[in-house]
Amino acid sequence: MTLSVSLYRHDTERLEFVSVPDLDSGCAAGFECYRTRLWGSRSLTDRGAAFMPALKANDLYVTPDEFDAFRDELAMIHRNARMIAHEIWPYELIDRYCPVQRSQRIRRLRVRGARDIRTYVNRFRSALDVAERMNLGFNIS
Repeated sequence: MTLSVSLYRHDTERLEFVSVPDLDSGCAAGFECYRTRLWGSRSLTDRGAAFMPALKANDLYVTPDEFDAFRDELAMIHRNARMIAHEIWPYELIDRYCPVQRSQRIRRLRVRGARDIRTYVNRFRSALDVAERMNLGFNIS
C-alpha cells in the first residue's frame, strides 16, 4: 500500500473527493510505513511539525484556512530534508537492508532519502496550489 494525495470538497456535509487530472498521475506520498517512519517521526515533531505527524494515527485533512501554516511546515521539511533523512534511517536499518559497504550504504540511502523527501514536499506544494485555485481541501491517505 502507498499513501497518496487527493483533494476533497471541504464545504459539504459528507466527504467528497474530487478527481483532478493534474494530480491523478504521480501524487504518491510514500509507502504506508512512511506514516510512522517519516511523516510521523520524532524527527518532524521535534522540529515543530504539526500537520504531517498526524499521519501517524490518521489520514491528513487540511482545509484552505490552514494552507499557509501547512506551507510553512512543508518549507521547514524541505529545508531540513538531509537531517531528517539522517535521523530516520539509522545505522541498523541501513545495515539490514542495503547490500553495499557500510559507508557507501549510509551515504546512498541518506542522500536518496533527502532527495525523496524533497520530491514528496514538492508534490504536496503542487497539489496545494491546485487545491487553493479550486477551493478544495488537501488530503493524504
